[in-house]
Amino acid sequence: MWKIAKLGDICKIQSGNSIPVKEKELLYRNVNEGLPYVATKDVGFNGVIDYENGVRIPSNYSSKFKLSKKNSILVCAEGGSAGRKIAFSNRDCHFVNKLFSINPGNKITSKYIYYYTLGNEFQSQFKKSMHGLIGGVSLLKIKNFQITHPPLPEQQRIVDKLDAAFAEIDKTININKDKKHQIQSLRSSIFNNKINQKGKKIKIKDVCINITDGSHFSPKTVSSGYPYITVRDINNDKIDFSKCRFVNKNNFNELIKNGCSPKKNDLLFSKDGTVGKVTIIKDDTKFVVLSSLAILTCNQNLIIPEYFFYVLKSPLFLSEAIGKKTGVAIKRIVLKNLKNIEISLPDLEEQKKIIHQLNEITGSIAVNLNLIAKQQGLYEVLKNSLLSNYLKSEAA
Repeated sequence: MWKIAKLGDICKIQSGNSIPVKEKELLYRNVNEGLPYVATKDVGFNGVIDYENGVRIPSNYSSKFKLSKKNSILVCAEGGSAGRKIAFSNRDCHFVNKLFSINPGNKITSKYIYYYTLGNEFQSQFKKSMHGLIGGVSLLKIKNFQITHPPLPEQQRIVDKLDAAFAEIDKTININKDKKHQIQSLRSSIFNNKINQKGKKIKIKDVCINITDGSHFSPKTVSSGYPYITVRDINNDKIDFSKCRFVNKNNFNELIKNGCSPKKNDLLFSKDGTVGKVTIIKDDTKFVVLSSLAILTCNQNLIIPEYFFYVLKSPLFLSEAIGKKTGVAIKRIVLKNLKNIEISLPDLEEQKKIIHQLNEITGSIAVNLNLIAKQQGLYEVLKNSLLSNYLKSEAA
């Protein structure tokens, strides 16, 4: 007979402890004794926990921290990964305040709780309970979540079935991940071979009419107006205007005067924080950019924009650029260093040949990577279907 209960009545649920940065570095970083301390970043979206993250709580400090016992479930409580980062913990550990530890009592199988947190019943309640600007679920609310569960022998049967099915699915997913890595490695090798083997060495500043960057102050953004593009708006070699912020006409005109507005055939290269995102401006859309993006205008008598795009995307160039990063809090490439990076420059006819070859190769690679991504998505759908079948339909 299946039963309905409150999660907090059949499990011990607690949130962890935060640690001030200085205290963490002084007392808990790179120590050999004690239990691991798990932060949100140490829990992967694939359910894997990184216990060897360099932070441990020695036994003489352990009384200050909550303990998540072996066979508990760790659930991210707030932020962008809330309810999405979930892991079965096979070790005793201490944990951050942004994680919930769910430890089953003697009425419930620990692995059954893990699968329950992945299933629709838990996920639906979690989403409905989210609150606040950051987005999260309170300890009180998660304790009141409803859980439907069968007797212990049936729980174990369901767990055994799901363990076996998930193991086979994960095996296939990992094979696809290896394929993806091999394809990406091949692409890197091809890029380096095609881009860096022919032509004379020349500095970037000598093949560009202009090299500048975007706004060095953050203008007030508005709900509509002229697009204001930052690094986060560049994905898959394109500008995504769908989630960008905007500036008003006065700020836009002021930023244009300061050279912060790219033009058609200019290239954008992310030089602060996330280094190495690249795109070519394909049309006359009017927008301005933040200083994290460098704006490069090619001398098209020397270099074709499409060829320059592949240069900036090549692993050897990125390795050279990343080696010139400065700064402590935010890593950045200063324009002076960017301008002085040397590249290989063949003649224009050879550039055209390389562009054609790389267009064909990258097109083929994109098809294969998209196929792998679709397959991975189907495997996740299959997992959800199995969870729904065993945790929901059998309860009916």
